Amino acid sequence: MAKNILITGGIGTGKSTCAKFFTLLGVPLFNDDLVGRFLTDNNLDVKQAIVNLFDSSIYVDGMLDRKRVASIVFNDKKILSDLSSIIHPAVQRSYLEWSIQKQDAHYTLRESALANNDSKLFDAVI
Repeated sequence: MAKNILITGGIGTGKSTCAKFFTLLGVPLFNDDLVGRFLTDNNLDVKQAIVNLFDSSIYVDGMLDRKRVASIVFNDKKILSDLSSIIHPAVQRSYLEWSIQKQDAHYTLRESALANNDSKLFDAVI
Protein backbone atom coordinates (compact mmCIF):
# COMPACT_ATOMS: atom_id res chain seq x y z
CA MET A 1 0.00 0.00 0.00
CA ALA A 2 1.29 3.44 -0.94
CA LYS A 3 2.51 5.98 1.57
CA ASN A 4 0.48 9.14 1.02
CA ILE A 5 2.34 12.43 1.35
CA LEU A 6 0.75 15.89 1.35
CA ILE A 7 2.72 18.82 -0.05
CA THR A 8 1.11 22.03 1.16
CA GLY A 9 1.79 25.70 1.72
CA GLY A 10 0.75 29.15 0.60
CA ILE A 11 1.36 30.80 -2.75
CA GLY A 12 5.04 30.94 -3.67
CA THR A 13 6.24 28.49 -1.00
CA GLY A 14 7.66 25.97 -3.47
CA LYS A 15 4.95 23.29 -3.53
CA SER A 16 5.14 22.83 -7.29
CA THR A 17 8.94 22.86 -7.32
CA CYS A 18 9.05 20.23 -4.60
CA ALA A 19 6.41 18.12 -6.37
CA LYS A 20 8.33 18.37 -9.63
CA PHE A 21 11.42 16.79 -8.03
CA PHE A 22 9.36 13.85 -6.81
CA THR A 23 7.61 13.36 -10.16
CA LEU A 24 11.02 13.25 -11.86
CA LEU A 25 11.65 10.24 -9.62
CA GLY A 26 8.40 8.65 -10.83
CA VAL A 27 6.26 9.37 -7.78
CA PRO A 28 2.57 9.77 -8.76
CA LEU A 29 1.23 13.28 -8.11
CA PHE A 30 -2.32 14.49 -7.54
CA ASN A 31 -2.50 18.26 -8.03
CA ASP A 32 -5.58 19.82 -6.41
CA ASP A 33 -5.44 22.96 -8.58
CA LEU A 34 -5.33 21.06 -11.86
CA VAL A 35 -8.04 18.64 -10.81
CA GLY A 36 -10.23 21.48 -9.55
CA ARG A 37 -9.90 23.26 -12.89
CA PHE A 38 -10.71 20.06 -14.75
CA LEU A 39 -13.79 19.42 -12.63
CA THR A 40 -15.17 22.95 -12.97
CA ASP A 41 -14.97 22.65 -16.76
CA ASN A 42 -15.87 18.98 -17.25
CA ASN A 43 -17.85 17.51 -14.36
CA LEU A 44 -21.54 18.03 -15.06
CA ASP A 45 -22.57 17.99 -11.40
CA VAL A 46 -19.92 20.55 -10.46
CA LYS A 47 -20.78 22.74 -13.44
CA GLN A 48 -24.49 22.66 -12.60
CA ALA A 49 -23.84 23.56 -8.97
CA ILE A 50 -21.66 26.49 -10.08
CA VAL A 51 -24.34 27.66 -12.52
CA ASN A 52 -26.88 27.43 -9.69
CA LEU A 53 -24.62 29.56 -7.49
CA PHE A 54 -23.97 32.21 -10.15
CA ASP A 55 -25.85 31.81 -13.45
CA SER A 56 -25.17 30.22 -16.83
CA SER A 57 -23.22 33.26 -18.05
CA ILE A 58 -20.38 32.26 -15.69
CA TYR A 59 -19.40 29.75 -18.39
CA VAL A 60 -18.11 30.96 -21.75
CA ASP A 61 -17.90 28.32 -24.48
CA GLY A 62 -18.24 25.63 -21.81
CA MET A 63 -15.31 26.94 -19.76
CA LEU A 64 -15.60 28.63 -16.40
CA ASP A 65 -14.83 32.36 -16.65
CA ARG A 66 -12.24 32.30 -13.88
CA LYS A 67 -11.48 36.02 -14.06
CA ARG A 68 -15.14 36.84 -13.57
CA VAL A 69 -15.46 34.32 -10.74
CA ALA A 70 -12.39 35.80 -9.04
CA SER A 71 -13.78 39.32 -9.30
CA ILE A 72 -16.97 38.14 -7.59
CA VAL A 73 -15.72 35.78 -4.89
CA PHE A 74 -12.87 37.89 -3.63
CA ASN A 75 -15.37 40.61 -2.78
CA ASP A 76 -17.93 38.27 -1.22
CA LYS A 77 -16.78 35.77 1.41
CA LYS A 78 -20.16 34.01 1.44
CA ILE A 79 -20.02 33.24 -2.27
CA LEU A 80 -16.38 32.17 -1.92
CA SER A 81 -17.40 29.79 0.85
CA ASP A 82 -20.33 28.48 -1.23
CA LEU A 83 -18.05 27.93 -4.23
CA SER A 84 -15.48 26.18 -2.05
CA SER A 85 -18.21 23.89 -0.71
CA ILE A 86 -18.84 22.79 -4.31
CA ILE A 87 -15.28 22.38 -5.54
CA HIS A 88 -13.40 21.04 -2.50
CA PRO A 89 -15.59 17.98 -1.89
CA ALA A 90 -15.43 17.11 -5.60
CA VAL A 91 -11.63 17.37 -5.55
CA GLN A 92 -11.54 15.26 -2.39
CA ARG A 93 -13.67 12.54 -4.02
CA SER A 94 -11.37 12.58 -7.04
CA TYR A 95 -8.33 12.26 -4.79
CA LEU A 96 -9.79 9.28 -2.95
CA GLU A 97 -10.60 7.53 -6.26
CA TRP A 98 -7.14 8.35 -7.61
CA SER A 99 -5.36 7.10 -4.48
CA ILE A 100 -7.15 3.75 -4.72
CA GLN A 101 -5.82 3.39 -8.26
CA LYS A 102 -2.28 4.17 -7.03
CA GLN A 103 -2.22 1.65 -4.16
CA ASP A 104 0.68 -0.26 -5.73
CA ALA A 105 2.96 2.78 -5.78
CA HIS A 106 5.54 3.05 -3.02
CA TYR A 107 4.59 6.72 -2.44
CA THR A 108 1.97 9.12 -3.73
CA LEU A 109 1.91 12.90 -3.44
CA ARG A 110 -0.94 15.35 -3.15
CA GLU A 111 -0.11 18.96 -3.89
CA SER A 112 -2.63 21.20 -2.19
CA ALA A 113 -2.65 24.81 -1.02
CA LEU A 114 -5.11 23.77 1.67
CA ALA A 115 -3.41 22.45 4.77
CA ASN A 116 -6.76 21.44 6.22
CA ASN A 117 -6.97 18.22 4.24
CA ASP A 118 -7.89 15.26 6.42
CA SER A 119 -4.52 14.50 8.02
CA LYS A 120 -5.56 10.88 8.61
CA LEU A 121 -5.19 10.34 4.85
CA PHE A 122 -1.48 11.18 4.91
CA ASP A 123 1.57 9.46 6.29
CA ALA A 124 3.64 12.66 6.07
CA VAL A 125 3.27 16.37 5.30
CA ILE A 126 5.82 18.53 3.49
